[in-house]
Amino acid sequence: MVRRMLAGTLLLTGVVLGQFGAMGWWFDRELADPARVTEMTSTVLRDPEFAAAVSPLIAGRMIEAVPEMSGEEGLMTDAVAAALDDPSFTSEFATAMGTIYGDVFEGGNLPVVVDLSTLVGPTAEVLEPVDPGLAAAVRLAGRNPDTLSLAVDPASLPDLSGPAAVVRVAWMVLLGMGVALASLGLLVHPRTARALRRLGFLVVIGAALQFGSTWVLTVWALPRLPDNGILTATRVVLDVALTGWVVQIVAQAILGVLVMVLGHLWLWAPRLTRDRSRSPAVRPVGVGVSPPPPGPTDWSHV
Repeated sequence: MVRRMLAGTLLLTGVVLGQFGAMGWWFDRELADPARVTEMTSTVLRDPEFAAAVSPLIAGRMIEAVPEMSGEEGLMTDAVAAALDDPSFTSEFATAMGTIYGDVFEGGNLPVVVDLSTLVGPTAEVLEPVDPGLAAAVRLAGRNPDTLSLAVDPASLPDLSGPAAVVRVAWMVLLGMGVALASLGLLVHPRTARALRRLGFLVVIGAALQFGSTWVLTVWALPRLPDNGILTATRVVLDVALTGWVVQIVAQAILGVLVMVLGHLWLWAPRLTRDRSRSPAVRPVGVGVSPPPPGPTDWSHV
């Protein structure tokens, strides 16, 4: 009884620590890594919400450089939105995204400036078939690069370098301790197959609780992120990162189910094998069969 209670405690503690370790791994891999955020640049630039937030700002900078384009804000905004995924601007924006996340998660203090002159040529190409005069005016805006930039003040960004540094180490420690305690629980339990089945069940429950956490972040955190300007990209990045977390949760749930099935097979395989290998009992002839009652022509009783 004591071994069962000790094993159950070890299994539960190991799974709980493992869940926190898995969450920290997701945070370190998807959110706190500037290289990973830079890889998401193309996804951010194709996002309609980001395009709707940043295109008017960029169009406004171009109109500011060439005031003769005033009154064409709607057409300019649409043209800028269509040109956002141009490779030259993608590279420029990826550098800015890496700088922003370096300032937030690595304690940097670098100024974030996005050079919009890389969008002049692509925007003019979009406008050329529609309005050649407006396309020529956009090209003139490229001659005034001082106004063609978007800047983010590092002081306006949160400093999460401390928590990020803790998470980078803590998730490995928690995950290692979780695996060690769960393995010890399997060894301590008097019936390993039952313990394995219980471990799989706990892993599935942990995956379900993590899925609830993604729902909380979607409902609570996303609406509180910036929804204007270049920082709208943070909303898109978190949304993409949450999708990656859901994939990780599904993989964990599948692993838990497989562990449960393995424990169940381990528990029942010996019984099935024993039942099949057992030969049916052969009843000796005459044993348990009562003789017929004596009849009128039966003299065996004399």
